[in-house]
Amino acid sequence: MNFWIRSQDKKRLIPNPNLYIATSKDGYSYIGDTMIGHIGKYKSEERAIEVLNNIDEIKFYKYMASLDINIFTKSTQETFSRNEQQELFKQMNTYEMPQE
Repeated sequence: MNFWIRSQDKKRLIPNPNLYIATSKDGYSYIGDTMIGHIGKYKSEERAIEVLNNIDEIKFYKYMASLDINIFTKSTQETFSRNEQQELFKQMNTYEMPQE
């Protein structure tokens, strides 16, 4: 099951990333991939952790959809609006690193 992430600057697509958080001396926290390097910059470590948690959640949804797409679709209709559901499906294909 491939999972892709588009870097914050929109210039790179990373397949199946191995992510980490690093904090620099300037106080920013970076999310990076072990092969590519930094792919997102955030004002705090807490925000970087939120982004990683969101990525983990999207990967879980993608896994659940891979088991049975019909059941998954019906179950997400109870939780998400149609627009939210479409956005979720889009993120399950390629997650885009948020700007902030």
